[in-house]
Amino acid sequence: MTGIEPGLNKNALSIFESPQLERQGFQWSEAVSPLSGILFSPIEGYCYRRFRDRTTGQGGDCIAALVSKERLFDVFLELIDILGNEVTVVLENSYGYDGDEHVDLYRRGIEAIVLKSALFEFEDLLLRDGFTGIAVLSPKLMMEVQWDEHKSFVCYGSQLKKFSEVLNGCLVERVEKQQLVLDVPHSHFSSESHKDEFERMCGIIGVDDF
Repeated sequence: MTGIEPGLNKNALSIFESPQLERQGFQWSEAVSPLSGILFSPIEGYCYRRFRDRTTGQGGDCIAALVSKERLFDVFLELIDILGNEVTVVLENSYGYDGDEHVDLYRRGIEAIVLKSALFEFEDLLLRDGFTGIAVLSPKLMMEVQWDEHKSFVCYGSQLKKFSEVLNGCLVERVEKQQLVLDVPHSHFSSESHKDEFERMCGIIGVDDF
């Protein structure tokens, strides 16, 4: 998957319980947390950023968004809806990896309605596991929605306006200079039960090489 360029990213993976951040009515996922003493005040909103493809080295514009935990899943489904009837899904996990390393598992040519139905069963995993990420993309439209391990949304493609329209429709407003947790030193949190659930999700969705 592609990835936006962070400012500071000390990705210290951990298995310990995470403190839960709440700022100005924003409920933060326990999947990831800034390190102790780091000033981070998340607010709901989206902004435009630059990204660099890890494989090709090419860059471009993307949309990065923070959404309060209780609305994350619903907004993700809304973003998927504009990708068409058939999509490719990428399940990302970093179990057993250090730092920014992870593995991507693909399922190509899955009907969007089938994928969405399967994801309802794993809403808790996607919300609470700091080692799990998912991307849904349309090769035909050249558009991608990534719900990464930092529990942020990153949207790629030539039609970013469509993503911004969906976010605005979900009352997620544009915020200048939005701060993401990947901009600051932070830790990710998981558990053995989450790992088991990830493996079960891979089996149900039918990813390659699993």
